[in-house]
Amino acid sequence: MRSYAEKNKLTYLDYYSAMIDEKGFLKDELSEDGLHPNAKGYAIMAPLAEAAIAKSLKSGS
Repeated sequence: MRSYAEKNKLTYLDYYSAMIDEKGFLKDELSEDGLHPNAKGYAIMAPLAEAAIAKSLKSGS
């Protein structure tokens, strides 16, 4: 997806890299059920989303 976004001049938002453990799973402290983010998870996601939105608005993509 990242390469598709770059090729098409779209903003790519990567939550995955910021939220996984060394085994590739969502970090335990970021979720109550291992799937959906909790408040700590959303605290990581929010600034990433804000930066992606700002980038998109600036570039028009």
